[in-house]
Amino acid sequence: MCEGAEYRLKRFDSTLAFFFTMTTNIHLKRTQQIKVDKLMRILHPPTKLDKIRSNREFMKEWAEQVSEVEERKGS
Repeated sequence: MCEGAEYRLKRFDSTLAFFFTMTTNIHLKRTQQIKVDKLMRILHPPTKLDKIRSNREFMKEWAEQVSEVEERKGS
């Protein structure tokens, strides 16, 4: 139940962050514009569990890419 509430809060914050960046980026130079992802990392920094999940996902993708390259070399 807590995870659901946290998910809804993040989703609501992401919607607000999107509209905030759209309204503020009109007044900023292209090089100084705010990105939604950067704003969301400030509002909801990644937890240790999120970091572990992203690391596992990266390692899985890396292993798939390495196996594809090895298959191409073997052919």
